[in-house]
Amino acid sequence: FPPEPSMRLTSDVVAYTVDAIPKWNPINVCSYHVQEAGATPVQEIAYALANAIGVLDAVRARPDLPAGAIPRVVGRISFFLNSGIRFVEEGCKGRAMGELWEQITRDRYGVDDAELRRFRYGVQVNSLGLTESQPENNAIRIALEAPGVTPPKQARCRALQLPDWNEALGLPRPWDQQWSLRIQQILAYETDLLEYEDLFEGSKVVEARTRELRQEARVELDRVLAMGGVVGAVENAWMKQRLVESQTRRAEAIERGELTVVDVNRFTESEPSPLLGGEQSILRVDERAEREQIEKLVAFRARRNQAE
Repeated sequence: FPPEPSMRLTSDVVAYTVDAIPKWNPINVCSYHVQEAGATPVQEIAYALANAIGVLDAVRARPDLPAGAIPRVVGRISFFLNSGIRFVEEGCKGRAMGELWEQITRDRYGVDDAELRRFRYGVQVNSLGLTESQPENNAIRIALEAPGVTPPKQARCRALQLPDWNEALGLPRPWDQQWSLRIQQILAYETDLLEYEDLFEGSKVVEARTRELRQEARVELDRVLAMGGVVGAVENAWMKQRLVESQTRRAEAIERGELTVVDVNRFTESEPSPLLGGEQSILRVDERAEREQIEKLVAFRARRNQAE
């Protein structure tokens, strides 16, 4: 749907479920796809928070929302982020986003309960950086992208999802998914990453980068709010243009060799991979599935009430 009807539908769900389904989170504000479209960490923070503000403002404006419900609505909002290969920066991004969410929910929406202001988020690590040329290297990328959002306890994700080594080539098979699960389990149970309070706390480097991201994201967020919020920024294509610009800069940096991507623009020599052993290495969707779906659609259109 376009932005305005989407916001109406979302606010309908949120306003109804805050009391009717009290143990269910009605919305997961997703910025994963924003990074996949080329967003910088600053843009991912700003645009995700702009989305959350848009939803909260729409819900707060409804006449059917129970009095004093906004803090409970805030406490039910969760986020779904992306974690890229820049380990330190991704950890700082989660910290900066949590600090901004704390500030926004306290000052803009008057939420006094610290538990309801808690920044709760899940993560899938980055798929944009996965490569086709030597897909076995993606397992290493995935393993390095996960720790950015796990050791810093103050900004630790509540759920973690890892893509598969060959997702740049096709849909994952059960064995591919098992490999991703094993990466998580090795990090959680064989390393000591989760045994300490916060590995990043007190780091001058982390504190400085977190502060920079927070300040820059606040500026970007204010630009969106000045346009009337996320709905206005989407409708006038400003946000899309910003993402296109960021993705273009990234692609050009790779083409010029300024941004190294192993097996793409450096270290491209390769031995034959035993993991890519013919047709069975990549999931191929049966063409009959497409034909069957078309037949179901045609049958549905034939029997529906055209007037309605």
